[in-house]
Amino acid sequence: NTPRIPPPTTTQIQDPHAPIRRGSSHGLTTESINAISMVHRIPWYLQPAISGLFNLLNSALRWASYIYVPASKAEMLIAGTELTLSVLVSRLIRKRFVSWNRWVAVGIVCVGLILIGFSHLLGDEEDG
Repeated sequence: NTPRIPPPTTTQIQDPHAPIRRGSSHGLTTESINAISMVHRIPWYLQPAISGLFNLLNSALRWASYIYVPASKAEMLIAGTELTLSVLVSRLIRKRFVSWNRWVAVGIVCVGLILIGFSHLLGDEEDG
């Protein structure tokens, strides 16, 4: 039972004495490192503003959802949407490898989101 040795990273190819990266067998690849290289060109003082903007949008949409959707449903919809979008962004923008079992889990979450979203059609009278 020999342990699986991960393929060399870009750093290890340039410097053979660099430490071997331990961790998951998925995630950053050469393609994903190239996809996010533009982040390093953004000035350091603007980087927190970008994440702050998305956090502000998340908070605004969360509060708006409480106006139109009951809180119990809104929390489930928000949590499921955050999980789904984080996996999609990870794959589509950051070019990270996503394992098949994670895609299956995202599919199950999406089915749950659809059921929650259409639950008002099932005769849920008390939500008003």
